[in-house]
Parts: sequence; structure tokens; C-alpha cells
Amino acid sequence: MARRAAFAVLLGLLPACGGTTIDPTSYQRGCAADTDCSVVYGGDVCAACLCPNAGIATEDLARFQKDTASMQTHCPANRPPVHCEPCVAMAPFCLDGQCSAHAQ
Repeated sequence: MARRAAFAVLLGLLPACGGTTIDPTSYQRGCAADTDCSVVYGGDVCAACLCPNAGIATEDLARFQKDTASMQTHCPANRPPVHCEPCVAMAPFCLDGQCSAHAQ
């Protein structure tokens, strides 16, 4: 079992200790309606600008947010300030039973 968990971490299926990349496809995405979905950011959680770019099932949003916060503890503490342009407004939607996101 320990080998499976280590292998899953290497594949990015579980949040790795010290890892800072979050993959929304590793979270629940099943849906029946747009209201079942939420928009999230997928990528390096230490990036300066974290604009939402993906959709996951709202039922898994709390776990996603907890994992993101945990990963952010591994970000460099003294990063220079960066000006971010406003994010493109994204809307969650359900397509063929899978949550996604699109620009509004």
C-alpha cells in the first residue's frame, strides 16, 4: 500500500509534500447541472496571479481549497509584489456530466 501511495504522489494524484501544482482534474467533476459546479484555479499555487481556469464539482470545493492552502505553505515567503491584470470572468458549466469553465 505504501508503494501505491508513493506512486500516486509521483503521478500528481495526491497533493505531494512540498508540491505547489494543483490539478483540478484530480477532484470530483461529475455533475447534472451547471449549479453543481464551481470555478477554480489549476496550476502552480505559488504563481502571482491565480485566475480561475477550470471547473470542479462544488461538493469537492472544500477539499480543493484545503489542498490549495496546504500547498501554498510551501511557496517562497519573500516574493516581490507583482501587478496582476484583472482575471477574465469565468462561469462554471456542466457538459456531458463533467464540470468545466468558460469565459463569460
